[in-house]
Amino acid sequence: CALPISLLAISSSNIKAASGSSVALTATLSALTNNPTGTVTFYDGNAAIGSPVSVSGSTATLQTSTLTVGAHTITAVYSGDSRNVKSTSIAITQVITGNTTIAANANSGTIAHVIHIPVSVE
Repeated sequence: CALPISLLAISSSNIKAASGSSVALTATLSALTNNPTGTVTFYDGNAAIGSPVSVSGSTATLQTSTLTVGAHTITAVYSGDSRNVKSTSIAITQVITGNTTIAANANSGTIAHVIHIPVSVE
Protein backbone atom coordinates (compact mmCIF):
# COMPACT_ATOMS: atom_id res chain seq x y z
CA CYS A 1 0.00 0.00 0.00
CA ALA A 2 1.49 3.34 -1.04
CA LEU A 3 1.61 6.23 1.38
CA PRO A 4 -0.67 9.18 0.62
CA ILE A 5 0.78 12.27 -1.01
CA SER A 6 1.63 15.18 1.27
CA LEU A 7 1.74 18.76 0.01
CA LEU A 8 3.98 21.38 1.56
CA ALA A 9 3.63 25.17 1.29
CA ILE A 10 6.03 27.75 2.70
CA SER A 11 5.43 31.35 3.78
CA SER A 12 7.36 34.18 5.40
CA SER A 13 6.21 36.55 8.12
CA ASN A 14 7.92 39.37 6.21
CA ILE A 15 8.96 38.57 2.63
CA LYS A 16 11.01 41.81 2.52
CA ALA A 17 12.79 42.31 5.85
CA ALA A 18 15.55 44.59 7.09
CA SER A 19 18.98 43.09 7.74
CA GLY A 20 19.24 41.66 11.26
CA SER A 21 15.49 41.50 11.83
CA SER A 22 13.81 38.21 12.68
CA VAL A 23 11.78 36.42 10.01
CA ALA A 24 9.43 33.51 10.73
CA LEU A 25 9.46 30.90 7.97
CA THR A 26 6.41 28.62 8.22
CA ALA A 27 5.84 25.35 6.38
CA THR A 28 2.23 24.15 6.23
CA LEU A 29 1.64 20.48 5.51
CA SER A 30 -1.55 19.35 3.77
CA ALA A 31 -1.43 15.63 4.47
CA LEU A 32 -4.16 13.11 3.82
CA THR A 33 -3.79 11.73 7.36
CA ASN A 34 -4.54 13.49 10.62
CA ASN A 35 -1.73 14.63 12.90
CA PRO A 36 1.31 14.26 10.62
CA THR A 37 4.61 13.89 12.45
CA GLY A 38 8.22 14.21 11.31
CA THR A 39 10.36 17.28 10.71
CA VAL A 40 10.78 20.12 8.23
CA THR A 41 14.18 21.46 7.21
CA PHE A 42 14.32 24.93 5.69
CA TYR A 43 16.90 25.65 2.97
CA ASP A 44 18.50 28.78 1.52
CA GLY A 45 19.46 27.37 -1.87
CA ASN A 46 21.25 24.12 -0.97
CA ALA A 47 22.25 25.18 2.56
CA ALA A 48 20.09 24.22 5.53
CA ILE A 49 18.96 27.11 7.74
CA GLY A 50 19.25 25.93 11.33
CA SER A 51 18.19 22.50 12.54
CA PRO A 52 15.13 20.49 11.45
CA VAL A 53 11.88 21.68 13.08
CA SER A 54 9.26 19.23 14.39
CA VAL A 55 5.83 19.31 12.76
CA SER A 56 3.11 20.34 15.20
CA GLY A 57 -0.52 20.73 14.13
CA SER A 58 0.46 20.37 10.45
CA THR A 59 2.95 23.29 10.61
CA ALA A 60 6.61 23.88 11.39
CA THR A 61 8.05 27.35 12.00
CA LEU A 62 11.65 28.53 12.06
CA GLN A 63 12.65 31.98 13.35
CA THR A 64 15.84 33.31 11.76
CA SER A 65 17.74 36.58 11.70
CA THR A 66 20.91 35.25 10.06
CA LEU A 67 20.07 35.75 6.37
CA THR A 68 22.47 38.14 4.65
CA VAL A 69 21.49 41.16 2.57
CA GLY A 70 20.11 40.12 -0.82
CA ALA A 71 17.57 37.72 -2.33
CA HIS A 72 17.35 34.17 -0.96
CA THR A 73 15.63 31.17 -2.56
CA ILE A 74 13.91 29.46 0.39
CA THR A 75 12.41 25.97 0.32
CA ALA A 76 11.15 23.57 2.95
CA VAL A 77 11.59 19.79 2.94
CA TYR A 78 9.26 17.53 4.97
CA SER A 79 10.90 14.32 6.21
CA GLY A 80 7.75 12.23 5.92
CA ASP A 81 6.51 9.79 8.55
CA SER A 82 4.99 6.30 8.66
CA ARG A 83 1.74 7.64 7.13
CA ASN A 84 2.94 10.45 4.81
CA VAL A 85 5.60 10.67 2.10
CA LYS A 86 8.50 13.12 1.98
CA SER A 87 7.65 16.43 0.29
CA THR A 88 9.44 19.57 -0.91
CA SER A 89 7.80 22.99 -1.18
CA ILE A 90 7.90 25.33 -4.14
CA ALA A 91 10.53 28.02 -3.48
CA ILE A 92 9.81 31.54 -2.28
CA THR A 93 12.17 34.51 -2.60
CA GLN A 94 13.01 36.08 0.75
CA VAL A 95 14.53 39.56 0.38
CA ILE A 96 16.77 41.02 3.09
CA THR A 97 17.29 44.76 2.70
CA GLY A 98 20.31 46.77 3.79
CA ASN A 99 23.82 47.68 2.74
CA THR A 100 26.53 45.28 1.63
CA THR A 101 29.49 45.15 -0.75
CA ILE A 102 30.13 43.16 -3.89
CA ALA A 103 33.67 42.18 -4.87
CA ALA A 104 34.54 42.61 -8.55
CA ASN A 105 37.64 40.74 -9.75
CA ALA A 106 39.59 41.67 -12.89
CA ASN A 107 42.62 39.90 -14.31
CA SER A 108 44.99 40.95 -17.09
CA GLY A 109 47.82 38.49 -17.56
CA THR A 110 49.56 38.23 -14.19
CA ILE A 111 47.95 41.40 -12.81
CA ALA A 112 44.84 40.97 -10.67
CA HIS A 113 42.64 43.69 -9.22
CA VAL A 114 39.76 43.48 -6.78
CA ILE A 115 37.39 46.35 -6.16
CA HIS A 116 34.65 46.34 -3.52
CA ILE A 117 31.48 48.07 -4.65
CA PRO A 118 28.98 49.26 -2.02
CA VAL A 119 25.40 48.15 -2.75
CA SER A 120 22.10 49.02 -1.10
CA VAL A 121 19.23 46.51 -1.38
CA GLU A 122 15.83 48.08 -0.80
